[in-house]
Amino acid sequence: MFTRFSPVIFKILKNVFDLMVIFLISDFELMNRSLLITIVFTSRGDF
Repeated sequence: MFTRFSPVIFKILKNVFDLMVIFLISDFELMNRSLLITIVFTSRGDF
């Protein structure tokens, strides 16, 4: 699964990282919330 969807996962992770950087600059609390959401989705393993 991870081999086939690697490009998609990396693209999503890059978008999430970019969003986290934006939130870090604008609102630290928002960044933490999005990070929690990201951790939940990552631990579930399905995008």
